Amino acid sequence: MAVDGSVLNLPKTRTLFCAFGGQRMAKTQNGLMLPMARFSQLYDIDSGLTWHAIVQPNTHGEGVAAASHLAHSPANALILYDRGYPSYFLVARHVQLQRHFCMRISRGFSHETDLLFNTDQRSSVFQLKPNRDAKTLCKKHNMAVDPLTVRAVRVLLKTGEVEVLLTSLLDSNHIPDADFGELYALRWGVEGDFRHLKSRLQLENWTGKRIECIAQDVHARVLAKNLSTTLILAAQAQLDAERAQKIANNLPVSKHREKVNATVALHLCKFALLAFLLRPTLQTLQPLIARIVSNTNAHRPGRSYKRKQTRGKSTRYPMAYKQTA
Repeated sequence: MAVDGSVLNLPKTRTLFCAFGGQRMAKTQNGLMLPMARFSQLYDIDSGLTWHAIVQPNTHGEGVAAASHLAHSPANALILYDRGYPSYFLVARHVQLQRHFCMRISRGFSHETDLLFNTDQRSSVFQLKPNRDAKTLCKKHNMAVDPLTVRAVRVLLKTGEVEVLLTSLLDSNHIPDADFGELYALRWGVEGDFRHLKSRLQLENWTGKRIECIAQDVHARVLAKNLSTTLILAAQAQLDAERAQKIANNLPVSKHREKVNATVALHLCKFALLAFLLRPTLQTLQPLIARIVSNTNAHRPGRSYKRKQTRGKSTRYPMAYKQTA
């Protein structure tokens, strides 16, 4: 699973700015207020479903939301985090709830992890100790402040850059250092899900300007995404079964595995989900799944694109890429 967050641009009202915080522009721009909320989710990488979602003020840290997600994760979860999340408090919360984690860390996190950035050492098992602020936060939540045993792993990317991951998976014989690069790459699924929610489902296209409307719109979009994703999973299973049957019968198949076109699938679902919620029967879903199966794309693994670097905060809303809502 993966936990990540994103900032939502809210309607420009003083009420929402006071409730959620945000960014106030310079006086040269008439002190324009840009209300923003922090949206965080616990995402199942295998299925693409959101297990738990939170909308909170932008002033709240990502770690606070991440700690709230943990109680909603399954007992056997391994949760992936990007930079910005690692802290003694969050690690201790995982230990308390017996959840495994893998977090990307930045330089300066600890002396032991900085050695991995600066040398060819592959991994290190060390004791993570709390600072004064971490002790105060842990005591506030009735958590112990004992040193925690963690493992840091050095990952060398194809670009030559070095990443260091912090994890609770201590057994290097069971999970060797070489596996962590592929493991952490799975986290990219949650990044794509935010694009799915913001662009295709138009998460920031609000239906009202009240505080209650913000929470209602977010959870309605998450519900719609989960329902459509469930149908996509069923359609994909049918496609894979048909491909496997052709291979078994020595029939010609396409070079690349066919995957459901998620944009088209969501477009089809938006007309049928309401009917299904009113009358939840298989007869409502079977024709819809058949139409989803007929719209596919070739899956070409291994493709990658250089990430664009942006600076500052734009006052504009993101382009509705492939909008369907």
